[in-house]
Amino acid sequence: MPTLSLPGDGPTAVDMFAGIGGATIGLAAGGFDVRAAWETDPVASYAYRVNHTEGTDIAQFGDATDVRPDRVPNDLDLLFSGPPCQGFSSSGGSIEDDPRNQLAFCVPEWADAVAPKVVVVENVVGLQDLHGPTHSALVDVLADAGDGYTVATVRLDAADYNVPQARERVFLVAVREDCPTPDQWEPPVVTAPAPTRTLTGTSLPEYDTAGDALDELPAPIASAPPADDPVHETIEAVQPGAGEWGRHRVDPHTVAGHREVGGTIVSVPPNHVAPDHAEETRAKYAEWALGYCGSRTTDRRLHPDQPAPTMTVSDGVQPIHYQGRSPSTPGEPVDDVRRLTVREVARLQTFPDMVTFAGTRVEQYRQAANAVPPNLVAHLTGHLREAVLERDPLTV
Repeated sequence: MPTLSLPGDGPTAVDMFAGIGGATIGLAAGGFDVRAAWETDPVASYAYRVNHTEGTDIAQFGDATDVRPDRVPNDLDLLFSGPPCQGFSSSGGSIEDDPRNQLAFCVPEWADAVAPKVVVVENVVGLQDLHGPTHSALVDVLADAGDGYTVATVRLDAADYNVPQARERVFLVAVREDCPTPDQWEPPVVTAPAPTRTLTGTSLPEYDTAGDALDELPAPIASAPPADDPVHETIEAVQPGAGEWGRHRVDPHTVAGHREVGGTIVSVPPNHVAPDHAEETRAKYAEWALGYCGSRTTDRRLHPDQPAPTMTVSDGVQPIHYQGRSPSTPGEPVDDVRRLTVREVARLQTFPDMVTFAGTRVEQYRQAANAVPPNLVAHLTGHLREAVLERDPLTV
């Protein structure tokens, strides 16, 4: 998994619509020096600040639609953006006139104003499949920004890039006309459904699985309000005066460590709190086979030997863990059957365990599930760094 170390001498990058900072982690792992980030949600912005800007030189701003060239480095190398996807997503209703759909168009405005060498816009596949006119319009205005860009639409499945999750995403990649264009826009895949060898002789290991990501995690702590559990601090505790608003929200200064849980000292990562289910609810979930995928995005169960399904927000309702009783494991205890913790969602997204998600449980799930997987960003932007930014123009 990527680390949080930020290279100080790599090509420069900024992260717009940053959320908790999945792209920031991926950019750093891809060799970029992240200089600034934009996010308007107050809880996500607070979590980003604690996780990424404290002790670093990353500047943090709010509204990405406020185009201010003085807020980015001169001769910016890469502008990464992940504008809201809910209006484009089939699971979100694919709403044609959702006002959030227009937020993506501030990206070409930035490109026109600051002329980065490379622009990347990340979104759900619905942007291309369900909202073709919007996708085409965004490609056109990106191509016409500044002195011109060559634009390609790249579709990637995160499972192909060391992410234990089947998560297909669209990336609009724009390369400034005076820069080399990649011979291949997609980064080479690094994992496959089964161990295989490519035509060039490269050996690809099998997909990372849900079991690979989750098996080593300790048991989660029992469900409890943030003010009462033994691992987390609340925003009110860290910032006295936050009042009732802060009493119910986990503070992102909470970090993994050794804590007393049930009279025993254990190491528990943050945001690893078990959802509380009634006995009849656990019994219902126990009837779902491992790998089950129902008609609703909330009706899914992991299989330990397969990548997880796409993590979605769905008001904090995540898939069922593979542990506990199932039709193929009738001897396992039904009490172990439960939905995923926020930390388990973060593991499936390839977030390092030291990243803490802030807020209420629903807000934490939203930050973790909405993010672009850091590993996917690392492979894509690392490829663009080598294929565009570090490529000798004389060899083109």
